[in-house]
Amino acid sequence: MTQILVDALILFITFFWQAYMQALIITNLFNIECTQKKNILYSLIFGMYSTIAKLIIPLEYSFLNTVIAITLIIIVIKIIYSKTIKESILYSLILTLISIPTEMISSSLLFKLFKFETNIENVLQTMPLFWMINLWFTIIAIIIYIFKNKSKLE
Repeated sequence: MTQILVDALILFITFFWQAYMQALIITNLFNIECTQKKNILYSLIFGMYSTIAKLIIPLEYSFLNTVIAITLIIIVIKIIYSKTIKESILYSLILTLISIPTEMISSSLLFKLFKFETNIENVLQTMPLFWMINLWFTIIAIIIYIFKNKSKLE
């Protein structure tokens, strides 16, 4: 039981950071005026959902997890950021289009580097993958922020 709680905490922190970077990407990319509280709320919701999904939904049902996550993104963006359904769908699509190559590149690199099996269920073995994905999301968020605020930085 203790190991499950440790795994859940590690996953939550990792997924919270990933969701926070996604919130920064969307809000900076589309000039969404929001408070830090809204980005943190978005991150808490997806940190909790992703942690629960990772621990409960078997890997063979990852497609179901993706459908639920995308639907949840649309609903949460609509509610938290007060956007229309069309805007929420667009932002969700953009996040998905950023997430897919980010996760594919990270997975490919780390599976080759650490020689992981493709059916890993152990949380601790997958942490380098999550950290690499978070690193990519952080880099993307920083690049978007720099380009959007280039005039302020000069």
